[in-house]
Amino acid sequence: MSYTVVISKSVQKQIDGLPNDITDRVLEKIQNLALEPRPDGVVKLKGY
Repeated sequence: MSYTVVISKSVQKQIDGLPNDITDRVLEKIQNLALEPRPDGVVKLKGY
């Protein structure tokens, strides 16, 4: 199952302001979340 990741305009502006090498890494990580929203090593937060 694949999910859709929606990036708000404010977040897109922040990503656009990053250096190119970092932008590529950030976008790759975001795209990976569409395939696997709970990757290994992620801990569910407790509380409210």
